[in-house]
Amino acid sequence: MNDSEKYSLLADVLKNQHHAIDYMTDDQLKDYIELMSIFLKTNDPIHQESSLATMKLIVKNTMK
Repeated sequence: MNDSEKYSLLADVLKNQHHAIDYMTDDQLKDYIELMSIFLKTNDPIHQESSLATMKLIVKNTMK
């Protein structure tokens, strides 16, 4: 995945998950942002997928 594709995918993810950001604890928000950084920096598809999946889990746990 090239950088342009990464940014586009991350933008789509944020459009779907932005509602949860206001409800995240400071630690959850730090982890969420760190996962975005990992996603953008890596070229390893396994790390990319796991970053996105963990972001989704953070949102799910936030909205319980």
